[in-house]
Amino acid sequence: MIINIRKALFTDIDHILEIEQESINSWTPTQFIQELSNEFSTFLVCEYNNSIAGYIIAWKIADEIQLNSIAVKRSFRKQGIGSRLLSEICKDDSGRSFTSVFLEVRSGNSDAIRFYTDNGFTKTGLREKYYNDDDAVLMEKKL
Repeated sequence: MIINIRKALFTDIDHILEIEQESINSWTPTQFIQELSNEFSTFLVCEYNNSIAGYIIAWKIADEIQLNSIAVKRSFRKQGIGSRLLSEICKDDSGRSFTSVFLEVRSGNSDAIRFYTDNGFTKTGLREKYYNDDDAVLMEKKL
C-alpha cells in the first residue's frame, strides 16, 4: 500500500468529480477549478496505489483553517485516508501557526459527525436550515 498526499492539479479534476458524485455531490467542476487558483485555498489529493482515493479543500486565513470539503472514494473508505488528509491539512506548511480548524456538516450525516469527532473535533453550535433541507452542525478542532 503506497499513500501519497500532494497538491491537487487541474488534471485531477475528473477523478475528483467522480469521488464528489458518489459522496457529497454538491460541488461543480467550476468550483473545484476555482479552488485550484485561490491563493488562500489548500487543495490536496490522496493517491493510494496510484489512484486518487480522496481529496480535501480548506482555506487557511490568518490563524484559522476552514475545512470546506473532504471526500474519500467509496472503495477506499475505512482505511484511514480521510484522517490522513485531515492531518495533512492541519500541518503548518507556510511558517504560520494555526489555532483552530472549523467546519460545518449536515446534522443528518451521522457518519461524518462521528468521523470528525473521532478526529478531535467538538460540536460548537448549530445553524438552522443552513442547507435547504437540513441544519448544519458547527464543529471545531483546537490545534
